[in-house]
Amino acid sequence: MFDDVLKDITIKKENKEQGIFNGVPFPISSYSQYFSSFNKGAYIGILGGTGTGKSKFKRWLFYNMLDFSYANNYPIKILDFSLEDDRIKVFKKIIAHYIYKFEGLSASTNFIDSKENPLTDKYYKAIIKYESFFKRLENDWYIINSSTSPNQILASANKVHKSFGESHHIFACVDNYSNVTRDSDDKDEWTAIRRLSRNIGRLELCKNKDMTFMGIFQMDADTEKNAFRTAAKGTIASIEPNLASIGDAKVV
Repeated sequence: MFDDVLKDITIKKENKEQGIFNGVPFPISSYSQYFSSFNKGAYIGILGGTGTGKSKFKRWLFYNMLDFSYANNYPIKILDFSLEDDRIKVFKKIIAHYIYKFEGLSASTNFIDSKENPLTDKYYKAIIKYESFFKRLENDWYIINSSTSPNQILASANKVHKSFGESHHIFACVDNYSNVTRDSDDKDEWTAIRRLSRNIGRLELCKNKDMTFMGIFQMDADTEKNAFRTAAKGTIASIEPNLASIGDAKVV
């Protein structure tokens, strides 16, 4: 074991000395003493209440990951199993983020979809201007709606790992667990979630394939409602995530 550990330490030391990163830094520097980077083989859990911005936070993390990847030649692949939002809608949000970043033009998806007025020529031309960037992005950030069960998610992850596992840091994110469907060998949805988390996420993808696996959890609705009713410290403090708020999901 010592030889294996020493080899791992030596490789990472030499990587850092040569300017090669051993993971993707967490984008909030003040958190570095608690959570410094997204490392290969790690299982990450994101917990929050209904409508608190879990998916938005996930996308923000991915924006930072891709920006870091492109700036530092650190190749990554993101498998975004978006089980709540349509992939076209998600990609429009990605476009809105980067058009604002590149051109300072702010827009909602309703604006992009010409819901009230036609999309302005200025904004439309900005989208066309960065066509090559967005096509590069979609080859690194896969937004997947079609894989919803544990076996389907594993099959998609295996396909990407087979092509890029040796050369890329691969992230797989399930957003969120409450929308996971069961396979024929799962007796219920909870069995499917547990198998996805433990057998597939933790063991197969993290341990055996050295991928980073991210699971997004939703707090129990009854716990949320009770927290609002009995809040003594204020609304924000009352809905702070904790193990009690996710009930049986703490097993994963």
